[in-house]
Order: sequence, then C-alpha cells, then structure tokens
Amino acid sequence: MNRFLFQAAVAALFFAAIMTLQGCGGGGGDSSPAPAAPTQAAPGGTTSSGTTSTGSTGSTSTNVSVGGTTGNSSTGANDAGGLPIPNCTPKQVIVSLLGDSNMSQMFLQGELQKDLDAHFGPNAAIVHNYAMAGDQSNSALYITGDVILENYGAADMMAGIDPAVYKHNIMSMRATLVVTQMPVNSELYDPTPYLAAAKSIGLPVADAYTYMLGMVGASTVIDAVTGLPRPTTLVDLEPDTIHPTNSVDNEITDNVIAPEVFKQVAPLRCLLS
Repeated sequence: MNRFLFQAAVAALFFAAIMTLQGCGGGGGDSSPAPAAPTQAAPGGTTSSGTTSTGSTGSTSTNVSVGGTTGNSSTGANDAGGLPIPNCTPKQVIVSLLGDSNMSQMFLQGELQKDLDAHFGPNAAIVHNYAMAGDQSNSALYITGDVILENYGAADMMAGIDPAVYKHNIMSMRATLVVTQMPVNSELYDPTPYLAAAKSIGLPVADAYTYMLGMVGASTVIDAVTGLPRPTTLVDLEPDTIHPTNSVDNEITDNVIAPEVFKQVAPLRCLLS
C-alpha cells in the first residue's frame, strides 16, 4: 500500500513540473514580438506608416513658367475687359499677322503690341508680323499662332484676282479674324466685291474699311452692284493715295482692331488644366 502511494506522489510531482515548464513559454509558445506594420514610401520622398503624404503641408500647387516668369494659379491674367481671371495659370498668347502692305505698314508702329501690353500686361500676348508689301492672298505663308489676323484685298484687287478665288484663299489660311482692306482713293479699282467676299466668310471682322470711310472729310457713293459704299474722297493718306498715314494706322489699330483681338486673346490666357 505504501509503495502504491509513493508511486502516485511521484507521478503527481512529474505532471506538475511539465505544466510549470509550459506556463513559462517553453516548447509550445511563441515569445517573439509581433511584426511591425509595413512602411510605405510617400510621394514627397519621405515614409509614413500605413499612409501617404504629398509634401510637408499635405496640399499641392502647380506653377507654370511663362516667358521666363512663373505664373501661379491664383494670379496673373485678365479677361477681355481687363478684369483679373480667378484661378488662372497664365499662358503667353501668340498673335500672328498676314496681309499686304497695309498690314505690314500698320504694325510697323508696334501699336497693337502696345495695346495688348497695356490691356493684359507686358508679354501676355506677343505679336508676330508676317505681312509683306505686295503680297496677295494666294501667296500667304502657312503660319502658326493662337490668334491669326488677315488683311488681304488691296493687292488682290489691283492684280485682278477673282473675288471668289480671294475668298477661297482667305478661308484656307486658318485665320481667326478678318481685317477688311483699306479703301483706295482711285476710280480705277472697285474694292466692294472683295469687301463683300471677306465679310461673307463667317469669321469675326475688324472693319477698317468702314472706319476709314466714316472719318471726317471722307465721302462715299453706294456701289450699284454690291450695294456697299465706295470712296470718292479719302483723308489722311500717304502721297501714294493708297496707304493711310501712320497716325490713322494707329487710330484704326486702337479703335477697330485691338478690341476684336482682345476678345480672342482673353479666352486663351489660361492654361487648360
């Protein structure tokens, strides 16, 4: 009997020792620390645990270099009326000119560039003059530009080019604004068929022709075929009786051409987002 009790006591002690070892993490437990959450690279070059960042402030902004300056999206451009455009990143607009001597002479004065600088700010829009004396609509250069003005007609008229061909040539130029030809103080030429053709294209028109006929001292007669006014007397012409004086060129630019150019430049002042 005593022997049986002794064996039972030894078994109990052995079982207790095993349980004590398991409770201390031996054998079946895992005492290693839990793995850390993975880190993720942030766009700004730093790292964060489980999140991303976009720079130190958490916000983004876009600056665009325009003509050597940096334009911010909150400043920098005016509309056609000269008022600031909100949330606009400025874009430099290219205004290209095509035409004969009337156009080339008119813009030698730089009046349109002055008007654009005064209205939109310096270098907001840049004028490129491709007009050449004696040029006709069938010899126009293929040019690029955001706004393209054409002022053909006088040389076409003097060369006897068919007004229908003249109209077709104008429509092929990618022009965005028609500047009507200057009237010629001569009974040898009838400008009204070319004027009618230019106005029938459907493009916006800066009507320099009509402005000159309305100047003090000018007189006109209505053409029997086209129903449009023809000049009988013009004022402020150069001695060649074909080209307006520089002062008249500037007056036409300020009062007729520039306002129409402003309308086309203003919507192009902001970069598309």
